[in-house]
Amino acid sequence: MPKVSIIIPFRNESLYIKDCIQSIQKSTFTDFEIIAIDDCSTDNSYEIVKQISSTDHRVHVYKNKNGGLINALGLATSKVTSEYITRMDADDLMDSNKLSSMLEALQNASSSKGIAVGKVSYFHYQNDLKSGYKKYEEWLNSMIDNQNHFENIYTECVIPSIAWMMKTELFQKIGGFGSRYPEDYDFAFRVYENQLTILPVNKTVHYWRDHPNRASRNDENYLDQNFFALKLYYFKKLEYNNNQTLVLYGAGKKGKVLAKIMQQNNLVFEWWTDNENKIGHEIYGINLKRGKSQPLKNKQIILSISSPSEKEELHSYLTLKSKQECNSQIINFF
Repeated sequence: MPKVSIIIPFRNESLYIKDCIQSIQKSTFTDFEIIAIDDCSTDNSYEIVKQISSTDHRVHVYKNKNGGLINALGLATSKVTSEYITRMDADDLMDSNKLSSMLEALQNASSSKGIAVGKVSYFHYQNDLKSGYKKYEEWLNSMIDNQNHFENIYTECVIPSIAWMMKTELFQKIGGFGSRYPEDYDFAFRVYENQLTILPVNKTVHYWRDHPNRASRNDENYLDQNFFALKLYYFKKLEYNNNQTLVLYGAGKKGKVLAKIMQQNNLVFEWWTDNENKIGHEIYGINLKRGKSQPLKNKQIILSISSPSEKEELHSYLTLKSKQECNSQIINFF
């Protein structure tokens, strides 16, 4: 029985999947199995993996008859035989020390509810990496240094979908890969919900390839509104307090989308803004109030501010004011 199972769902990845698997085969830790799931490819991806599996008994490939990434991940999970589990994307590359570093973190941990999380590095297939991806990489890696993943859980997905490892038994206990999109963010929320201990691996374990056909760029399951809906689902489940006044702070494009979803979820809330052109006006039947003139006591405030500098300034202001007025909660949704 292998020690680690590596899940690889793939669809039309003939350009990259051979390089992906070869990077795993170069791992310093060799006691692993690869469970690759073909999610209805129309190119020769399946044939490539099948050929590799004929020369490496650790590589197993199956076809996902039902279609869809979540179904592919579920099928992969049903094939796992190892004590530990991790995930890999078919267009990425694994650092040769990834498996050994993560296993070391898990085996040295005092907590039985640990998940090892390592650093990532983006690269572009034509050396044309956009600044936004670099900033996301830096933000993810900063949480390894600061060990503050759960503090940022509503901002963005705090656990890279391909840079974690945990015991298979614990993985199954928290619901595996789940049934909601975006599936990686849903997984991170369930890690938070179950209060697992994040075991930081302070080194780059994974190389994320950016290219025009990447699913996160093209799949409708990763549109903004799906992220908003998922955040709100877990906010209602884990944070919402009926004894506090709920506030949405911010009435920009994203704030308006979030307000709609909040109304669809039958949430009653006050809507605050500092935009002079919107104060006193109604949007979706709600009168917008001047934010900085409102008392914070007994408020639960969702910040929906897109500008990083404005969000940081407002969050600092509200945090200081809430300490003076007490009994308020501020949550960054972006």
